[in-house]
Amino acid sequence: MRWFYVLLALLLLTIPAAAQRPVTEDEVHAIAEDMYCPVCENEPLDDCRNVTCMQWKAEIRNMLSQGMTEDQIVADFIERYGQQVVSIPRDPTLLFLSFAIPAAGTVIMIVMGVFTFLRWRRRQPMTAQASSGPVFTPDDPYRRQVEQDIH
Repeated sequence: MRWFYVLLALLLLTIPAAAQRPVTEDEVHAIAEDMYCPVCENEPLDDCRNVTCMQWKAEIRNMLSQGMTEDQIVADFIERYGQQVVSIPRDPTLLFLSFAIPAAGTVIMIVMGVFTFLRWRRRQPMTAQASSGPVFTPDDPYRRQVEQDIH
């Protein structure tokens, strides 16, 4: 009877392991490539070899084996560590700002460039005398000093 209980206990221990599905490296990589290392600055999680990153990837693998989706895993990491762990913000306001600010900056630069070119076109051309620099007469004291220094 003792063997029966031992076998029953082993069977019950193996049922949760059998319920977990095998996870491939590609599945972990697909989620990790959109996340960033918490230790290394601007290092994608899938490329980082830091101990913390290895633990995060193992955690992602564990979550996938438990049946969690990519969105659930990313939401869990955002909840625990903040928006800085993902490459594209999941918060709608931050997502809007991350695209709107560069677009607005580009529009402002284009408008400034057009106004600058239009202002340059409206300027009067310089006369030949003004564009050639200052004109010195032969009796100019500055010219005499320069010629004296040259000789």
